Order: sequence, then C-alpha cells, then structure tokens
Amino acid sequence: QALRKEIKSERVTESWEKWLLDLVAFATVADQMDLVSENRVLVKYGLLVLAKTRRLGLQELMRVARINPLTITTQDLLYQLAPRVNAASRIDHALKAFKLLTSKDPSEARKLAQGIDQANKKRQTLVAHTLKELSARIEAKLAQITKEGFILEGSKEWPAGVCGLAANKILDRYGYPTFIFSEGEEVAKGSARSYPPFSVVSVMKE
Repeated sequence: QALRKEIKSERVTESWEKWLLDLVAFATVADQMDLVSENRVLVKYGLLVLAKTRRLGLQELMRVARINPLTITTQDLLYQLAPRVNAASRIDHALKAFKLLTSKDPSEARKLAQGIDQANKKRQTLVAHTLKELSARIEAKLAQITKEGFILEGSKEWPAGVCGLAANKILDRYGYPTFIFSEGEEVAKGSARSYPPFSVVSVMKE
C-alpha cells in the first residue's frame, strides 16, 4: 500500500492492489502470524482471491498438492503449499519459488511446480534421516543433560536447509534449547530453537 502511493502509474490502482491478497494470505499463514485483527481480515479475503488466483504457478502448485482452490483453507496453506515453496530454498534455490510465483508461461509454471513438489519430497526424506541420526545421538546421552542444559549437534551429512526443521522437532520432542548445524569446509551453518525464557541470542553473544 505504501509502495502504491509512491508509484505514479495508471496500472497500479486500488483494484490491482486487491489482487495481491492471495500472496498476502499465503505469506501471513506461512509465517505463522496470529490470525487476529487486520491479519484475520486480510487472510479471509486473501483466500477468496486465492480461489481464483491469476498466478499460473499457484494454480499448478495447488494442482500438484491436490488442493481444490474453491475450498482452500489456512491449513492447506500452512501444511501443503508453504512447505513446498520453502523446499525450493532448502533443497535448491529460492529463485525457483520466485519464478513459480511470477511465471506467465503455463508450461514453465507446470514444470516449476512439479520440480518444487519433488524438492519437497526430498526435503521430507532428508529431515527424516537427520532426525533419526539426531535422536540416536541424543538418546545415548540424555541422562547426562542437566535441567539447565541444551542440545548442540552437527554433521557434515546434514544439509543446512533442513537444520531448522530438525531443530523444531527436537525441541518439541525433548524440551531442551536446541542448536543443530551443518559442518562445511570452513563455515558451519545451522539453526537454533528454544522456549522462553531461554534466549538464543543472549547465549550466542556470550
């Protein structure tokens, strides 16, 4: 809305802006924002726009996920579409998701949606493999973790793109602040998850 005020163009009208609500709803739900107040209104009308979206990529993505656009829900966005779009950057490159959402070519959109769907399946396999190895490590030393302790695990075999997903599940399963990382040649990349009052930022600063 702020950008529209700055752009002096006959094409960028208020009615044009409303057609962006499909992406607004998608992003709001995918980022797990609270569906209250303005967010709730934007998502409600965003779902209506999504049901008849002009974006070929979203049409194809709903097709591969077997979602009926006319009955799409926030659950479909959160558990079916968002993981697929996110898989592009976790397994391949985020540019694939951008191309999917902006494609004007039916054939390209179909191919991109299928590729992203495959990336999501690969992501699921990698997360399952990482979790299996992580759980075995943690169970072996669970008795040694004190009440104030935390979990810190890394491997060259774990892709950086799945560390956050694995950390989420480990935190939920064991309840300890969790740091999971992928070991590179010179740099380790990873993710951390915790429950309040444990501050990941404060700990890492120290």
